[in-house]
Amino acid sequence: MDIVWTMPFSSATIEGGPDLQLRLGVMTVRCEDEDGQVAHLTFTGVAAFAFTEFGACSAEQLDSYEKVTARSASPMLDRVTSVLRDRALTHYRLFLDDVGCYDVIAAEFAPAE
Repeated sequence: MDIVWTMPFSSATIEGGPDLQLRLGVMTVRCEDEDGQVAHLTFTGVAAFAFTEFGACSAEQLDSYEKVTARSASPMLDRVTSVLRDRALTHYRLFLDDVGCYDVIAAEFAPAE
């Protein structure tokens, strides 16, 4: 597991979100805290996505608390790449306090500057 991005503020301070959009293989997650700081994340080449509610998250998912982690191997990634063999994909994970865990199988991840 590699850490590829860390939240610039505590996810416990997120106001009215996060907002998530998934359109044509591009997933964006936008979070704003109570002071107006914004985190805007983009996953491209999305092949699979799963959300686990906060109370149902595993200890393993907590490893991605307030950060995006990348995994080169996981059961979810194995399942997707067994069908999509010609695509270079990574398992990205983000855990937000009082929200839950986002698991995304995608080609790329980038935070907005």
